[in-house]
Amino acid sequence: MSPVPQTSNYPVGWLQAAYTEVSAQPRVRSLIWFLDYDASGDRRWDAFSLSTGFGQMYEAACDFNALLEE
Repeated sequence: MSPVPQTSNYPVGWLQAAYTEVSAQPRVRSLIWFLDYDASGDRRWDAFSLSTGFGQMYEAACDFNALLEE
């Protein structure tokens, strides 16, 4: 079985669910999406970037923006 490409493995709503879980843990202070933009021009992380819009990263970016609006 081949792995699902990064651009297709984001389940909609995952970020909100993770935020809810992390918020319930008093010792956890942050939930970090590790990459948005790579200023060096290295394109190998584009599949994980919220700003590139590849595949389901568009949904991830929408979920992230919705959390910022709360």
